[in-house]
Amino acid sequence: MNLLLVDDEPLLIKSLLLIDWQSLGFTEVYTAYTASQALKLISQNEIDLLISDIQMPGLTGLELYEQVIPNHPNMLCIYISGYEKFSFAQHALKLHAIDFLTKPVRDEELLSAVTIAVSKITARNKMDKQLAERKLISRILNKQELAEHLFQIPFFNTNNSQLQLLVLEYRQTDILLENLITSVKSLIDKSSSKYFESFFLSNFHNQLIFILKPKQSISDAIWDLLLNNIQLLLQQTLFLTVKLLHFKDPVNLLDLPETLIQLRNRLYHLPSNGKSIFTFSEHLQLPQIQYTISELHVSPTFQELFDIEDFGKIYKKLDLIQQEVLSHHLDSQAVRDEVTFTFINSLSYLISIRNSTVLKNIRDALILVNDDRTFKSFSQLTEYLKKITHEFQEESLKKNTFSLVERINQLVKGNIEQNVTASWLAEALNYHPAYLSKLYKEKTGMNLKDLIFQEKINYAKRLLQNPEIKIYEVSERVGFNNVSYFSAQFKNKTGMTPLVYRNLTLKYLDHD
Repeated sequence: MNLLLVDDEPLLIKSLLLIDWQSLGFTEVYTAYTASQALKLISQNEIDLLISDIQMPGLTGLELYEQVIPNHPNMLCIYISGYEKFSFAQHALKLHAIDFLTKPVRDEELLSAVTIAVSKITARNKMDKQLAERKLISRILNKQELAEHLFQIPFFNTNNSQLQLLVLEYRQTDILLENLITSVKSLIDKSSSKYFESFFLSNFHNQLIFILKPKQSISDAIWDLLLNNIQLLLQQTLFLTVKLLHFKDPVNLLDLPETLIQLRNRLYHLPSNGKSIFTFSEHLQLPQIQYTISELHVSPTFQELFDIEDFGKIYKKLDLIQQEVLSHHLDSQAVRDEVTFTFINSLSYLISIRNSTVLKNIRDALILVNDDRTFKSFSQLTEYLKKITHEFQEESLKKNTFSLVERINQLVKGNIEQNVTASWLAEALNYHPAYLSKLYKEKTGMNLKDLIFQEKINYAKRLLQNPEIKIYEVSERVGFNNVSYFSAQFKNKTGMTPLVYRNLTLKYLDHD
């Protein structure tokens, strides 16, 4: 760090130079007796801390700092003045000075202010260094810089032959990413500094990737203890549920971009089998997963089912897919994405032909939660897909209530010779029987069973107009196996038996 002392009193400068500035972290100490001399020194050197008088010939110390701060925003300042003017102190605070001290300055006062400044400078330099390293690594991983440039970072200067990768996959957290990275690295170092150094490499979705540099030979048993301890610390300290993936094979820094691409691809297909700590070797040879979810692609597809609003079959298809995934241990991020994208595409197709705001909102919400990697298991995804399907079903029902009533009427009339019941209608329309009965009653004032009975009687009347059809045949065709029971019900509804009704109707028709 570099220090600049500015005061028009040579004796004060001389007394300040008696302080052991090197022990405080300053490698260079510059002096100036006027603001113009200070401006020249600042233009030629990188000054970290300015200690300046206020009242000087020419520019004041306040005006000096005001002039240089736009081009040197990281420079800190401590003011020393022989005047206890409130306006001076107020102006100094507006300029974000570290402190405003009045002469004669006591050593402990000055050292306290300098210690605060040094702490701020050190923290800033550390952050600047980390930021520069992050930018360099990002450019290397994106192949905008040569991998050889990694050796510019001190961590990679020595002992690179045994570098290993540690991936920390975490569930959703409210901790800001930068704070999360800092806290996780601190806990890793705290628990394992005896055995290895760590370096944060990059983050990808909900994964933090670190490079580990072992300080000694570490047995498999010790590695297991270290990883379990890291996982426990993260849980207890940050309330973070994590999965740890340790890759023991030495990392070749020159192949780092390709290695990370391969790593992410393999992790993407890694099955979710309940384990939380994994160790891999043989150069990232994770299990190769060959999968195809047959139920996802067989007809009727989600797109076909959404198009005809067959919600019952959508729920059933989701259950069959989940059963297939879980029974074959296929649950991975890749599989969850495949199902999610198929769902998204189906919704997008509907939006293209219906221009529904509700559908757009449902689809966009699904895209958002998938991008955030919200679902950590296929079961969670299935429940969410059922939830949004129900939202679509509810919206569709609001818009099509009366068309549903009409579909019920058509189904009853068109299938009266079958054993039509509320359950049969519910299955045909993919609704619960109780819900369908309640809806029909609310919209028409009639019970479903009364509708069905009325249509049977109406159909029986039409059949009875044909003298060639026997009465027992009419009874069977409208769903009554017992002709006597049919006759009683017909009479109860019309006031006459089927035979009397036939004779009167045929007589009337002959008269016409």
